[in-house]
Amino acid sequence: MLAAPIVSALALFAPLAGNRPARLHGAGRAALGGTMAVGGWVTTGSGLRYNDMMIGAGEAPEAGTRVAVQYTAKIASGDLNGQVYDTTRLPSGNGEPYVFTLGKRRVVQGWDEGVSTMRVGGRRTLAIPNSLGYRGLSYIGNRQRVPPGADLEIDVELVALPSGVDLTWTRRILTLENAGPFGILFVVGVFQGLAALPPDDLPPWLLDLIPTVLGSQFSRD
Repeated sequence: MLAAPIVSALALFAPLAGNRPARLHGAGRAALGGTMAVGGWVTTGSGLRYNDMMIGAGEAPEAGTRVAVQYTAKIASGDLNGQVYDTTRLPSGNGEPYVFTLGKRRVVQGWDEGVSTMRVGGRRTLAIPNSLGYRGLSYIGNRQRVPPGADLEIDVELVALPSGVDLTWTRRILTLENAGPFGILFVVGVFQGLAALPPDDLPPWLLDLIPTVLGSQFSRD
């Protein structure tokens, strides 16, 4: 006899239960953050599109965090559509992750945004419109020049959130191509130091060599 009243009472809560949000996975979960899922792709409010190939289980980065990524970047419009212009992956790249600080404009806006919602271990494809890329500027990659106004496609994997001081910029400066200029600066610095010494402390041949090396920078006055 009590069953009928209980069932009737529970029926009053049925509409509320029907309004509960379903558990979302992958792209569907991202849609709760103000994004729209289209098939396997997610389109954000800025116009960036991304498709997750692997959802990471590691830590999520925050603005100001250093992120280490493996990536392959392609031109996605015009006559060069599909051409790889930059990559860290072997055999075309050096195999070492690229490290940059998130949210500091170290990379194009679409790349920054795309990585910001990843987790370590995740991998996704970013479809970046030119408005979030290099816009009207050209970019020289390690394999191809990116023309102004090009759309981009970047296959990016978030491999780590490195700690400590960022010294990766030294790898772009201390290269074999820069050995000559750095060598000249070193020699000039040495001879400037020698020129500051008392002439009596230096052999005659070195005194004659100093003005040859330093040129107009040298004066005996």
